[in-house]
Amino acid sequence: MNIHLARLNRDLKRKGERIKLRRYAGTNTQIFTEVDLLAFVRGYSPQQLAAGSGIQAVDSFVILSPTALFAAQWPGGQQPLEPPFNPDPHLPKKGDRAIIQGRTRTVEVASPIYDGDELVRIEMRVLG
Repeated sequence: MNIHLARLNRDLKRKGERIKLRRYAGTNTQIFTEVDLLAFVRGYSPQQLAAGSGIQAVDSFVILSPTALFAAQWPGGQQPLEPPFNPDPHLPKKGDRAIIQGRTRTVEVASPIYDGDELVRIEMRVLG
């Protein structure tokens, strides 16, 4: 395992908060797959909230490890590539839901971070 990924997993175990990541099947809000995982959830700084950034004060910056997503085989099965064309269906995408402290929120952006060819971290902006 990559040293950066191992460090992130260790830090999440010590200081992460439990969230759920949910993906609905098409437009049916009754059918979804969900995974429990640990994440770092932070607000944005005043500099990041500057006019024109599109970031709101209620949005959150979320850091995930891919380890839990891969272990759970989330979101399950082979997913068709749909816009925004994530090459790996395990990656969160725009429109997925994050349940944080009991509130269901919407993933706006999910950015994978690689060390060489290995996915070591996922950063997300979660709305409101």
